[in-house]
Amino acid sequence: MDRIPRKQTSIKSLVEDKPKGYEAMARQKRRQEVYLMIKYREITSPSYINAYE
Repeated sequence: MDRIPRKQTSIKSLVEDKPKGYEAMARQKRRQEVYLMIKYREITSPSYINAYE
């Protein structure tokens, strides 16, 4: 009786962990892309260039 629920939860956790991992990776990648875009925009904006001339 005790083994069956344990097995179910382990399978459930395995199934649920994978998408979460991929989602986190995708989110991190997206965040990095957004950060780089913002950085690039800051550097290429005239106010940034004027401030550091």
